[in-house]
Amino acid sequence: MTGIESLAESARELTAAGDSWRSFALTCARMVKGRESLDYQMLGGILDECANLETAVYRKLRGAKE
Repeated sequence: MTGIESLAESARELTAAGDSWRSFALTCARMVKGRESLDYQMLGGILDECANLETAVYRKLRGAKE
């Protein structure tokens, strides 16, 4: 919308982070309902991925110049 490519790229990266959160929620739901075995290692890995994706985007945005 702004025409600023770096912001469009950040938006795509935040969408990827949101997809990771969705994956986490879906995996949690499957485990709670007993459709998958409870795997804390897997859940921790997904959370790490979410954190890494979001951290990278926010660091990039913090360094962006107006």
